[in-house]
Amino acid sequence: MLALNLRRLSADWEWAHGHPVLLAETFVDPTRFRGTCYRAAGWQCLGVTRGFAKRNMRYVAHGHPKTVWVRPLRPGAVAALTAPFPHPALA
Repeated sequence: MLALNLRRLSADWEWAHGHPVLLAETFVDPTRFRGTCYRAAGWQCLGVTRGFAKRNMRYVAHGHPKTVWVRPLRPGAVAALTAPFPHPALA
C-alpha cells in the first residue's frame, strides 16, 4: 500500500494543486512504532521532533516527540530542494 500511494502522490497533488511533490514526509510515534515499514521501503529517518503541534496559528507543546521520515519522489529532489535558487521543478 505504501508503494502504491507513493507512486500516485506527486501526480495526484499536481493535478489538484498545480505543482509536483518532490519529497514525502511522515511522522511516527516512537512510543508505539519503530518505523520498520518506512525503513524497509527506503525512507530516511531525519531525527526526532521537539514535541509540538500546530493549533490555529500557533505551536503548542504536547510533549510527544515523533520521528521524522522522508523519501524523495523524483531523482534530483534533494538537490532541487536545497538549491540556492528556485529550481525549475518547483515552478
